[in-house]
Amino acid sequence: MYYKDLSLDVAITALGRMKARAIMAAVACTDEEKKEELKRDAAMYSEEERVIYFYADKHPALWESVMDKVNRLYNPIIKAEYEKSLSDDHSHNMTKEEINLGIEDIREVFRKK
Repeated sequence: MYYKDLSLDVAITALGRMKARAIMAAVACTDEEKKEELKRDAAMYSEEERVIYFYADKHPALWESVMDKVNRLYNPIIKAEYEKSLSDDHSHNMTKEEINLGIEDIREVFRKK
């Protein structure tokens, strides 16, 4: 199944990557309140994966909403992360601050809505 130019496997991979980023940030975090927020983010990505897997036929509007979110919000973050890793000579890993900044960018988009 496809949403515009986004295939199901690409969407699932993007959500898995976002979930992994949130989990890595939570593990590295020392602030308990921030850690809980990151765990909620990881749970949200899991729920969005579930929507993509199981809700295409049952709730197409919800499915399209999640696919649109992946396409417009998560994929540009992952692409920027990948491009940064290619340009870094010394490291292919993002710092904890960069991971948290990406997650904060996502939260800011939702606060504006």
